Amino acid sequence: MRVIAGVAKGTKLKAPKGLTTRPTADRVKEAVFSMIKESLEFSMVLDLFAGAGAIGIEALSRGSDKAVFVEKDKVACRYIEENLKKTSFTGKAEIVKTDVFSFLKSNQELKYNLIFADPPYRIEKNLLDKLVILALALLKNDGLLVIEHSRGQPLNNEIANIIKTKKYAGTAISIIKKDL
Repeated sequence: MRVIAGVAKGTKLKAPKGLTTRPTADRVKEAVFSMIKESLEFSMVLDLFAGAGAIGIEALSRGSDKAVFVEKDKVACRYIEENLKKTSFTGKAEIVKTDVFSFLKSNQELKYNLIFADPPYRIEKNLLDKLVILALALLKNDGLLVIEHSRGQPLNNEIANIIKTKKYAGTAISIIKKDL
């Protein structure tokens, strides 16, 4: 796993071993960032289910001003800290060690330009819908929510303005735009 582009391009990132995190494949990461490149510069980013922090770090490398990483796993949080030090982004980042749903419910005042969410692929459908609704409340007008999810579990078109979905093997990336 590495940073694909920007000021930290080529930096190798570390991730915990085992099944507690699922790093986004470089091919998928590149596709995501090519779809949202106009939204990155000077943006405030929220990385939910952050794992080792690769997505938020990629956003910082490509010009985002700040990234908040939300991850409940203590070991994964240590990897985020290490990866931020390695890329010299510690001053542009905040790590919140908590459950994503608790964070979303209790942090309604701060708004983000971009929110990335990579929930477990086995998340229940009602929790995936709840995630979308809560995350949309934290987006600035015209902000984007990018969700990596199982290809076999499409998002609910009735609760969000899905502007694009791309599929890669068993993974789907859906981009949702907040309606004004």
